[in-house]
Amino acid sequence: MVCLISSMMEFEGFETQKPNETSAIRLCHTSCNLLDVGTLESYLATVKGWLDQNPFEVIAIMMGNNNGQDTRNPATDYIAPFQSSGIMEYIWTPPSASLNLTDWPTLAEMIIRNKRVVVMLDYGADQEQVPWLLSEFNYQWQTPFSPTDPAFPCTEQRPPNQPEEVSRERMYVMNHNLNIEVSLPGVSSILIPAYSLLDEINAVSGNGSVGLNVQNCEKMWTRPPNWILVDYYNYGNFNGSVFQVAATANNVTYNEQSCCGTEGTSAAHALRSQGLFIASLFVGAYLLCELIATPLINPQEVLSTYVRCCPPPSDKLEMLDHGKEKYKYTFEPAPRQNDPVIRYIIRLIRDMKAKHIGVAAMNFRVEPTDKSSPFWLALPDYTTYCSKLYTFVDSVDEFPVTAWVTFAPAMPGPTENNLHLKIGKEWVVLKDWLLSSQMPAKELVGEKGYRAQRTWWRLNGKHFRLADLPTEMRMKIFEFALGPRIYPLTTSKDAEVRFGLGFRNWHDSSKIDQRHPSLLYGGREHQVTGCSAYEPNIALLSINRQTHGEALQAGWEDTRKCFFSPIQLRSVLEASTKPNYNWLNHLILDFTMSDWFSFFGVRVRSNFYMDSGVSLGPILPTLNGLSTLQLWFRSPEDGACYYPSGMRNVRWGVKHSFTCCQRTMVDWIMTFAWPFVKDLPKVRLGGILKKDTKDKWNKLLALPARDKIGIMDHAVEQAAILDTPPADM
Repeated sequence: MVCLISSMMEFEGFETQKPNETSAIRLCHTSCNLLDVGTLESYLATVKGWLDQNPFEVIAIMMGNNNGQDTRNPATDYIAPFQSSGIMEYIWTPPSASLNLTDWPTLAEMIIRNKRVVVMLDYGADQEQVPWLLSEFNYQWQTPFSPTDPAFPCTEQRPPNQPEEVSRERMYVMNHNLNIEVSLPGVSSILIPAYSLLDEINAVSGNGSVGLNVQNCEKMWTRPPNWILVDYYNYGNFNGSVFQVAATANNVTYNEQSCCGTEGTSAAHALRSQGLFIASLFVGAYLLCELIATPLINPQEVLSTYVRCCPPPSDKLEMLDHGKEKYKYTFEPAPRQNDPVIRYIIRLIRDMKAKHIGVAAMNFRVEPTDKSSPFWLALPDYTTYCSKLYTFVDSVDEFPVTAWVTFAPAMPGPTENNLHLKIGKEWVVLKDWLLSSQMPAKELVGEKGYRAQRTWWRLNGKHFRLADLPTEMRMKIFEFALGPRIYPLTTSKDAEVRFGLGFRNWHDSSKIDQRHPSLLYGGREHQVTGCSAYEPNIALLSINRQTHGEALQAGWEDTRKCFFSPIQLRSVLEASTKPNYNWLNHLILDFTMSDWFSFFGVRVRSNFYMDSGVSLGPILPTLNGLSTLQLWFRSPEDGACYYPSGMRNVRWGVKHSFTCCQRTMVDWIMTFAWPFVKDLPKVRLGGILKKDTKDKWNKLLALPARDKIGIMDHAVEQAAILDTPPADM
């Protein structure tokens, strides 16, 4: 049973059973003798066809596993119907066996990656064997199931005995289907829906209404439910009232004219005509919240090929392992010929690039390996191999693949689909080999991914009107066009805060030369952490009024604001004109060790001392709307000048450099930071630092507030640091 929410997201829930060991999994309720609507595979095939026609829709499938029967279906039994239905290409796989609210991807991310189906099983899931089949109660919980209390308490029932702090960080289902206990001959009792009260139960407001229940749950858990389970969705104080409640919880407008099934066509009517009252439906409230990148295709094992390897020239031997101009082998093709076969190969590669971004990223091109004559087919019904050596150069591998290429005999041809190449002793279809050699999606990140996507779009000619996309997808596009990281700047004291100049870079690496704005702050260039942050594309703001407003909002509210020095941060906070948005919500502080000391007011002379009057630490708890804070640390390779007391006078006019232990520096800085960050939401360490140090502090910062009390005697710890002679660092 399906329910449309905000024209964007749909949810489906049903029971699955196997009447016997040899039976396929079927969609039944209570018993397949009472209600059997067909096989799971046929149903999923229908859903797959609908997803093909609706590329901007995301659905969640929640399945009950043989409930009411003696045994559960093994998780592996669900693999076949999902694979046979063809729906697997849309299935999303979670990054871990449980997720909190903030770990979920957004709808836009799922749509962009075309992983638009989340599948859950209430009991019996095994994510080691079937990682995409989520164990429902590791990801969400439910209010009392099959409720008989018209007050509908919003307490957590399933899974039992779950700590409250865990429940507050997980999605939850609000069960709102009132049941009545009825005794029948030969049966102790059964629960049936309170059919005569459906109009009140599914109403927008009033005692026992779904609208009031959502409000009560929101007060109790400080957020509305992620899912609402109701009986007979087209009953209520008006047709579609349950959708109005879900729309209100999502803070979107509901179009009453777009809903719902009539009594004559609804599941409620069909079941009532059989004397059964067992229809229920999921209604979504709230959006799924960072999706881990998944490969478009699993690369096959490296294929053995014929490769022509040439030794490097003698004058290049010293450049093999070091130096900026490291020697790299370059293939020298034979002269081009009037070759009809190579034209077929080029056409196939071009088509494959247009269809597969991984192939486009490899930038395959074909060259004749030697000067041997081209071949062509003498007769249409050719029966022997005619072949020639070709070399396939790409942008990744230093040594290109060289192999014999032919049109396979006794097959319709010549066509691009009939091209084969010889891998070892076997002939394989050239198209299949190109797919097996494409770049995995997990590697299409940063500038490499952007280049591949631009090439792919240019080749396939696909385009769309930006305004036709759902709002959330437009906002995601604006976020990445302007960010996703920006470095806010002010051009002079007390001036307006601007998006910044970005960090232009000619390569992607863990350290980026920051050439432009760094000289405005502190008079020296910086090595910052992370990949390139390009200058925000503010041309978006000139398209039209709607785009101007949406892009500004996305640029200030959805991006991460990065600061590479305390001076930069202070100048932005003290600016007279600031953005009229919740813009200080996601911050990254990426300072040198010396700047971290200065940020918390720690001075270094003959000894350490704390100057609380210049510390910027007290500013952090006062930042309105701060949701996430990342504290990044630089590489020890930044040099001694970026460490406190890193350059010391050893005698008159002579200085030596001293690079301190980074682990010690991070521990000290986090001790200084502790009173200012311990109560902030979602603080994390990042950048280049030891894993054990990072894990230790992230674990402490993730503790509930009450557990942080007594973690450390801050005054004693800080005093011990300040009493350390700089010479002992």
